[in-house]
Amino acid sequence: MLTGRRGLLVLSCNGGVRLGSYMLGRNWRLVYDYVWDLVEAGLLRLAAVDSCKPGLVYWGEESSLSWCDLSPRWDSLYSKNPWRLEALVRALSRDLQAASTAHSFIASYVEVKAYRLALSTASKAAGVEIVDLGPPRTSPLSLASRRNRSALRLSLARLLGVDAGSEPPPRRAYYPLEPPA
Repeated sequence: MLTGRRGLLVLSCNGGVRLGSYMLGRNWRLVYDYVWDLVEAGLLRLAAVDSCKPGLVYWGEESSLSWCDLSPRWDSLYSKNPWRLEALVRALSRDLQAASTAHSFIASYVEVKAYRLALSTASKAAGVEIVDLGPPRTSPLSLASRRNRSALRLSLARLLGVDAGSEPPPRRAYYPLEPPA
């Protein structure tokens, strides 16, 4: 399964950060169920768009943000404080440029409206292409859809140049709190 390609999948941050790991959030576990073998094979790295840093936070580096209690809701955080969105775009531009040198591609699977807008704007500003893999709507239900997660897996496999199928192989019964070494 090894190829010369290594990708970065950007997800939304979640409340699990307060307990020290994004993997404690439901949406990360739902996505991980479909990409775990790609992550454990070293082909795919996970990161989050986070409002607290702000910018990209790689999985395994989020424990320093356990103080964070910001919800990235558009109506309560970003529409009332446009400077927050501008700061996020600047930070993401910087982080995307750095990430693009270490990865063959950067893809996103983000359901938060502000994060999708910030990623799109930052990628244009930084001149870094981000492959938007969905979900098609900014909705947690859309993110959790089995069809959307299968499409995510197939798209990632195509970008990595591997044959992974639309359904992942069975995995262990637990979720790792840190990325594989």
